[in-house]
Amino acid sequence: MAHNIESRASTQSNDLRDLLDKAERQLPSLSSAILEEFLVGLDQIDVLFDELASNTADVRSEQTRWQDLLARLQGRAAGVTKMANQRGGLPALRAQHPPAAGPWWHLDELAAALNKRKWQRAAVTALIAIAVFVVAAIVYRTFFAPSAETVLVVGALSKVEQLAIEQKWPEALAQAETTLITVTDDADLLLWAGLLAEKLGQPDKAAAYLDRARQVVTDPLRFQLALGMRYLQSGDADGAEKVAEAAKALDPAEPQVYFILGNVAELRRQTLEAVALYEKAAALADPDNPQLAVLSKVRMGMLLQQMNLGVESTPVDASPTP
Repeated sequence: MAHNIESRASTQSNDLRDLLDKAERQLPSLSSAILEEFLVGLDQIDVLFDELASNTADVRSEQTRWQDLLARLQGRAAGVTKMANQRGGLPALRAQHPPAAGPWWHLDELAAALNKRKWQRAAVTALIAIAVFVVAAIVYRTFFAPSAETVLVVGALSKVEQLAIEQKWPEALAQAETTLITVTDDADLLLWAGLLAEKLGQPDKAAAYLDRARQVVTDPLRFQLALGMRYLQSGDADGAEKVAEAAKALDPAEPQVYFILGNVAELRRQTLEAVALYEKAAALADPDNPQLAVLSKVRMGMLLQQMNLGVESTPVDASPTP
């Protein structure tokens, strides 16, 4: 009997690897013609995993491949939905293959959710700083009589950030430089001016603005983290990663480093890596930086929810100070 069980498990393991090989080959050239066959094949893989789990077979390597395949598939949710529409849509395909419970049968729902949230253009690049400046503006208006300089800086930063999100680099730099004539020592405007000058191929000007920013933000770690957030707001994943790695060299246990790197991975659609980085950021931030811990857990939960791994998350309006 034991021999029969081992033989069956071995056969199932081979079948699982064959189906995974086939799915991995099909995904890059997936089309409406083979979409139904592809989705049914994923069902078969899912069933084999359940059966092999009951036999206590070691399928850790196959599980890693499976999760990577699902992550890459969910990144193509909109494209798969369009393919399915050529065959009557995913609802019709689900009706033909009940119970169609796997997340691959519900990519249309994921695509609709992603559309509704409008995270696509810059993912979460503007979330942190915009929230901080909005709250600051409300506090000033409610509890203080803001100075003309404060009003000027808040308004200028809002314009610079919006222009940067739209990748209107010359207009954004002009706005920052115009304001810096009046407000010469605002760290955020100096960081933006340096970053924007760099993007416009003006390295000497960029270095000068960043040197001035360092005189205001004297802590090297805080300087790198603040600059990293500005790179994220501009949608520059490579720049944010470079600065985050510089901050990591200064303090490998700084949670905001991993939050920035998580955003970078999310911008690059490296979902599994982003989840791991957000998890590390939350662990390091808790309990000293509860806002960052909460935000990291929210981002991690949203990504896991998109992958339909059964982890639910509730959006929370909480933003750490860069």
